[in-house]
Formats: sequence, structure tokens, C-alpha cells
Amino acid sequence: TVYGCTELRAAVAEKIVRAYENHRKLTTKIPVIAGASEPLGTHRDIWLSGTEGQGVLSSEEIKRLQPNNDDDKNTSKKKNLAAEFIVEQVTMYPKEVTIICLGALTNIAAALKIKPNIQQSIQSIYFMGMGKRLAEQQLDLFPFKNPKEDIERGYV
Repeated sequence: TVYGCTELRAAVAEKIVRAYENHRKLTTKIPVIAGASEPLGTHRDIWLSGTEGQGVLSSEEIKRLQPNNDDDKNTSKKKNLAAEFIVEQVTMYPKEVTIICLGALTNIAAALKIKPNIQQSIQSIYFMGMGKRLAEQQLDLFPFKNPKEDIERGYV
């Protein structure tokens, strides 16, 4: 997850992933990691703040995961755990790691900044809101939201 209260978003994603694993009777757990709370470059205010987690998490879970103040916005802000996790997993399992991104690619860009040569070791990356033009660095042609959320990571 990326941007804003990423622990809360990771909890939502994890609940959905665990339901999928149970439904498919998977024995291997798919990791879900809270990512960077701020983009590498440009950003805007979160546009639906306060609604995250509703309908998936209990009120108590949401309250526990929401930041208490600006200093407590996100532990991932100080250290990008998702980027470090990506580097670690791709290094341990070259050509076996698939990454699924539902938001801006900030965590992948941060991982590439940590260790640029992991790019060829990632099996695949699935993301929404972009397209093949990302590789051509034609971000101005995107009508989609996610590439424009953090322009700098698109160029990494």
C-alpha cells in the first residue's frame, strides 16, 4: 500500500487477501506490507479521508490503525518497509516474485532506488491506472489517476 495511512490500507488488503487464500485453500500466505505514507515527488491531499476500511474492518480495527496526530501518521514514513521487503524478496527469489500494486508505484520506485539492479529479477508487476506508455515515459498522455499521484516514481 502507499500514501496516507498505509497501515490501515494494508489491513484492508490483508483481510481481502486472507479471504482469497481461504477460499482457494492456499497454504502459502501472500504477504501484504504497509508502504510509504508519502510519494517520492508530487502529491495531493487524500480525497476520501475517513472512509477507508469501512465495510471491511470493524470500527475498533479502524480506530486502532488510524494515526493519532501528524507525528504518528505512519511508521512507514520514517522507513519504507515495503521497498525494503521488495528488495529482500526479489533478491532471495529472483524471477519468482510478482508484485500487485493498487495505487501509485512509489514503493517499487523506492525499491529500485535502494537496489537498481533488481529490475530484471522481478517476474512481473501488475498495476492499475497506467499502461505501456509508462515504459516510454509519456506520463503526460495518461488520463489515469495513479501515474499522476507521484510523477517522480514513474520516471524511476
